Amino acid sequence: MASFFRSKCQPNNEHELRPFKVTTLNAHYAVLLLFAALYGPGAALIVDDVLKVWPALTISTILAICVILRLSFRTPGVFAIVNIFTALGLGGTIPAFFLATGPVVVASNSTIYDSVLLEADDTILGGVYPEGQLSLYLDQSETLNPETAIGRTYTEILQLFYVSYYVWGAIPFFYILYKYTYSHNWRSLDRNKSQDSPNNFETALSARYLAEMKLYLCGWMSAFFMTFLLNRSFPAKSPRLFLKSQFEHQLEGWGLASSLIGMATDDTSYGSFPSGHFNQTLVCALFAYRISRTLGIVVFIAAAGIALATQVLRYHYFIDIAAGLLVAALAISYGFNWSHDSYHSKLEAALVEYEERQGLADASTAKKDMRQNEGDAECSDCCAVQLDEVQQPEEEVEVLLDVPLETLPDPSGSANIVLRSV
Repeated sequence: MASFFRSKCQPNNEHELRPFKVTTLNAHYAVLLLFAALYGPGAALIVDDVLKVWPALTISTILAICVILRLSFRTPGVFAIVNIFTALGLGGTIPAFFLATGPVVVASNSTIYDSVLLEADDTILGGVYPEGQLSLYLDQSETLNPETAIGRTYTEILQLFYVSYYVWGAIPFFYILYKYTYSHNWRSLDRNKSQDSPNNFETALSARYLAEMKLYLCGWMSAFFMTFLLNRSFPAKSPRLFLKSQFEHQLEGWGLASSLIGMATDDTSYGSFPSGHFNQTLVCALFAYRISRTLGIVVFIAAAGIALATQVLRYHYFIDIAAGLLVAALAISYGFNWSHDSYHSKLEAALVEYEERQGLADASTAKKDMRQNEGDAECSDCCAVQLDEVQQPEEEVEVLLDVPLETLPDPSGSANIVLRSV
C-alpha cells in the first residue's frame, strides 16, 4: 500500500532533486508552533488589559498544551488527535492574532506609516492616478465613481471578492485535515492493547496527509505570521481611513457591500502593510493547485480579484500589494512549494520514513511477543532451522534453537510451533 502511494507522489525528475528529510519539514513546522505559542503571552504583557487580547492568549495556550501532550504521550491515537487540534489551533491564529494587532499597536505607541506608504505610491503611480491611488481616480470620475450604476456594480462584485479571502484558505486546509483524520485505522484502538500496535493504526495515507498538512500550514501560516509581524512593525490605517476626507462618494454597492464594508472601517485597524488578504490567497492558490488544478485556477482568479478590490475599495495602498508578492514568495519557499517536484518530494520522503518506521515497529513487536512467550530463557548463538519454512497448519513442530529467542521473528502463523532451547 505504501509503495502505491509513493508512486503517486513520485517527482518528475527524481534524480535531479536534492535529498530531503522529513525532519526539515518538522523543523519549519516547529518554528511556527513556537511563535504561535509565545505570541499570546507576549501580547498580554504589552497591553494594559488582557481582555483585549484574550483570543490570542487562548489560542496560544491551546497550542502550548498540544505541544506538551505531543511530547508527553507516544501512543498513536494521542499523536493523531494532538496533530488535529494543533492544526485547528494554527488555523485559529488568523482571526485571533489579527484582533490583537490594534491593541498591541496602540499600547506600544507605534509610529503610523500611512504617509510613507502614500509617498511610495505617489512615486510609483503618481503619473497615472492622483497620489498614486486608483480609488481616488475612480472617486473623482463622473461616470465611474462609486455612486453611479457602474460604481455600485463593481463595488458589490469586488467586495464579495474581498471577503472570499476567508473561504479560500479554509478549503484546502479542511480538505487535507479531513483526509488525514479518516486515513487512520481508528477501529484498531478498540482492540485489546496486547493486539494493538502503532503500525495497525497509522497508514501510508495518514503519513502522506500529515506531511501535506504540515506543508500547507507552513505556507499558509508563514504568510500570515510574516504579514502579522510587518503589520505590527509598520502599522498603517489604509487609504479608506487615512484619506477619508478626500473621498467625496461613499462605497455602498447595491446593499450587501455597504454592510460588509461597514464592518471594516473602524479606526483601530492597523493592518494595511502588506496586504494579507492578497498574499495569503495567492499562497493558498498554489497549494490548492497541487491538490486540484481546477480549484487552484479558481483561487488564483480570486487572488487577482482580491488584489483589484484592495485598490478600488480603498483597503490598501499599491505598495501593500507589491510587498504582499514578496511575502507570498517567501511563504511558498518556507512551505517547499516552488515546483511540482519540490512539493511531491516531501510527500515521497514522508512515505519512505513511514515504511522505515513500520519495519522497526514490526521488529520491536516480534521481539516483545517472543520474550513474553519464552520468558528469560538463555540460548546460544546459531539457529538450527528457520521458522518461516514451516507452513503446515494445525501441526505441532518442535524446533531446536541455540540462539537468543528474542532475536527470532514472531513464530505466530498457521503452524503450532514449540520452541525449546538447546
